[in-house]
Formats: sequence, structure tokens, C-alpha cells
Amino acid sequence: MGQNKRIGMVVVGHPVFRQPCLINTVVALRREGYQVDLITAYGEEFPEHDFRDDGVSTFTYRWGQPSGFLGRIAKRVGFIALALKVSWGKRYTCLIGVDPGGLIVASLIGAILRVPTIYYSLELYMSGDNHGIKFRFKKMLERLCNQRAVSTIVQDESRGPCLVTDNQIDRAQILIVPNSPMGEPRITQRDWWHRRFGLRPEQRVILQAGGITEWSLSYELAEAALKWPDDWALILHGYGRSDYLARIQEIVAKSNRRVFLSREMVPYSQLDNLIASADIGIALYRNVDQNFFHMASGKVTHYLRCGLPVVAQNFPNLRSLLHDNRCGICVAHPAEVRDAIEYILLNYEEFSRNAIRCYVEKLEFGKHFQQVLKKIAELS
Repeated sequence: MGQNKRIGMVVVGHPVFRQPCLINTVVALRREGYQVDLITAYGEEFPEHDFRDDGVSTFTYRWGQPSGFLGRIAKRVGFIALALKVSWGKRYTCLIGVDPGGLIVASLIGAILRVPTIYYSLELYMSGDNHGIKFRFKKMLERLCNQRAVSTIVQDESRGPCLVTDNQIDRAQILIVPNSPMGEPRITQRDWWHRRFGLRPEQRVILQAGGITEWSLSYELAEAALKWPDDWALILHGYGRSDYLARIQEIVAKSNRRVFLSREMVPYSQLDNLIASADIGIALYRNVDQNFFHMASGKVTHYLRCGLPVVAQNFPNLRSLLHDNRCGICVAHPAEVRDAIEYILLNYEEFSRNAIRCYVEKLEFGKHFQQVLKKIAELS
């Protein structure tokens, strides 16, 4: 395989094992015959995703918790030095920079090595959301680098125009790839939660997967679940700060087995079984900024892939997806979740069929990523 069949992917701040869309990007590139250098940096001690593929090389820079302005600068310079060392002498077809941190480093390397860059936007960083000096400087660099990128990958129809306007880029360079899994689900077990927590066979499992945090309204959801029927079980599965999880645990202790907390992370290959073992998926979000308001939820698409109807926050993107395809219901507050679940359970088979159809026809990652592969082939 020639050296020019190689792509560098720069990821800052996102543990790849928690980002299925990044895992799928690497897998799709490998299927197309590209070797991939995955150059990552983040502060916490997260495990690296094992692609089990000699064609994927991962280079991780752990910058811990640097103290002071000079400490932060030193860590970033250290990461840039690592990225340059990894990239030097390689004939990349292109570099993919993920979010502003990855884009800025990828653009710098691309300028030195004369390699085009593609911006992969997972989170929206909008000018109107924050006016601190650090944010404004980072936003200025993101805008400049985005204007020089050959393409920009966004996750749905509404997030694209946000970047076009805010970063002053050409609408024609936008490529839309949903924040979703790739391929058909691989389900071999549907009793994961009943076995894990010893639930009664008749208990319905209501699952909130992902971040257990203030912005996901997990505490408010757990409180609301105390008034749910005895044959419903709310499971909060994911990660969060220890102090917030301790508050959740207090509700678990008094919930009479209505609320459960699961912090055991599973390999990505087992995620389908975990999700498919629930009956309904929950995706609530606090309206923090435009990134949340224009939510492109990865867990919603994974719920749908596994046939789970969804109860989600009443944001425009989620409402359009779930209501138009009749595969879920949007609510304004956790207190409204109970009524939404009751309605879905009365029409469960229809909602579940529609969930799978919506994923297959509109969301499956591989189908949409073909346009990215076509663009990269043009760069060759």
C-alpha cells in the first residue's frame, strides 16, 4: 500500500472510545484502503480504543492537568511537537481535524507539510455563546482554519448553516454525516439489564445512556422516576463526576428498585446488546447553548438502530427526527417523561418498527460517509 494512501486524524479532548462517529470514520477509511494515523490528546486517563487493525496507528499525548498559563501553553506545544514528529516524512492524502483543537493543530501541520485539511465538527462553538478572551481567540483560529479547509463535516441539516454563517465559509463545502452507528446492529442478547440487576421478567427497562450530568438532567429524571409504576425500571448508564453520581446514588437507595445506576463501561462491540436490552431510550438535555439547542444526539441514533422508541428533549432537531418519523416523543421537562412512556407503550410495536426504519433509511453512518470518501479520493 502506497504512502499516499494514508490519512492523519487529529483529535483533541475527545476520548475516541466514547465517540462512535470517530470509530466509524477510522473503520470506513480502512475499508477504503487508507492507513490511518490517529493523533490524540486529552487530560484524563481514558483507555484507547483497540481497532485490532495494523493499519491504524494511535499516538496519544496525555497532558494531565497543567497548572497556570505557561503550563497549558507548554502542554499544547508538546502535543504539536508530537503531531509533527508523527507526521514528518509521510505523504498524507489529507488531515482530518476534529473540533477546533484538532482543526487548529491539523491546519498547522497541513501548512508545513502542504497537505489539505478537512474539518470534522462534533460540537458547535458559536460566537454568541461565550465572550471570554480564551474562547474568542480559539474561535478566531477555528474560523481562519475552517476557511482554509477543503470540506467541513457536520452532523445534520441545521448545524451546517450555523457554521456557514459563524465561520463565513462556503455552503458548498459542507458534508452532512449523521452522528450515528454504522451498519446493522449485532444483537445476541436482550436480557442484559434483567440479568445485571435481577429485574423481574415483566419489568420495563427505561435507559438513559451516556453522560450522567447536570446537562443531561439525570438527577431530575431520577427524581421523577420515584413516582413511576413498580414495573418500570430507570437505568442510568454512563459516566459522570463523583459528587453528582453520589447524589444519584441517594435516589437509587430510596427508589425501591425503580432507579439503578450503572457505571461499568463495555467495549463498543457490546453496546448493541446493552441498548437492545432496554425498552425505551431517554435523551434529555439542558438548553446550555446553541450546540445543545441544535442537538445531534449520538445516543438517540443508537437507540433507534436497536429498535428503541425514544423520549427526548423538545429541541427542533430531535422533534423533527422523532415526531416526523413517529419513533419517539419530545418533552419539555423530566416530569413529562412518564406520560410519554405510557403513550409509547400503548403503541410500542409501531414505534419500534419506525425506529429501525428511521435508522436504516435516514441515519446509518456508512451510507452518508460515502460523500466524504469521494471528496478524499478527489484530493488524491
